[in-house]
Amino acid sequence: MSGRKTKAGFTLCELDPRVKILCAVGLGVLVWRSSWIGLGSYCFFLLVIVLAHLNAWQGGKRLIRTYLAFVIFWTVAKGALDLAWGTAPQVALLQAVLVGTRVSCLLLLGVALTLVTSARQLGRGLCSLFRPVLGREAAWKTALAFSLMIHFLPLTWQRVDDVRRTVQLRCPNLPWRRRIPLLVSASLRGLAMIPWQQSLGVAARGLDHSDAWESNLPFVCSHWVLGLMFLAVSAGLSLL
Repeated sequence: MSGRKTKAGFTLCELDPRVKILCAVGLGVLVWRSSWIGLGSYCFFLLVIVLAHLNAWQGGKRLIRTYLAFVIFWTVAKGALDLAWGTAPQVALLQAVLVGTRVSCLLLLGVALTLVTSARQLGRGLCSLFRPVLGREAAWKTALAFSLMIHFLPLTWQRVDDVRRTVQLRCPNLPWRRRIPLLVSASLRGLAMIPWQQSLGVAARGLDHSDAWESNLPFVCSHWVLGLMFLAVSAGLSLL
């Protein structure tokens, strides 16, 4: 399904963004309710999508190390907190690995969604979903904010990784007591530029007014059937 034509005659990138958004939300909830079998199935499916679109992920290979560090941090933190509360070491280790696996699955879910759905598609899908609830004016603003936020997260990781590599290459012998403040300050400066760049991009494409979000997405029955089947199978796996 990743990059190839499905039996219905479309690819994941061409799938209705509303279906992808609802499937991502549903799978995100199931990740926290699923057992090991379900988590393993989710991770495998999402990993296949990410690997199939890895060439479209700018800086993806370098960011994998940063994602791994993020997962390891929360895994160790969970284990340390459980041990501090007097949990048995075997139970604490199992719970820590479970949390690490769930965090990894959520990261893969976010990466997969952004790889197969552009910011414009996300915005149109969210606007269509929000319009019946929030109204026309509030819907497009909320959709724009969400789509920018979803794509802001990978850009954040990439910017932090760029700063880390730059400091490592230009200041290899810098002691940690000076390296850490430098990494923090340089990363914050780099992150401050991302909203400005996104604002310029939105204004340049004429997406800063409601008329740009008025295009209605067509209802394709096969897309929604596939989405329902995906959620049904995912829910079934979570019960195993």
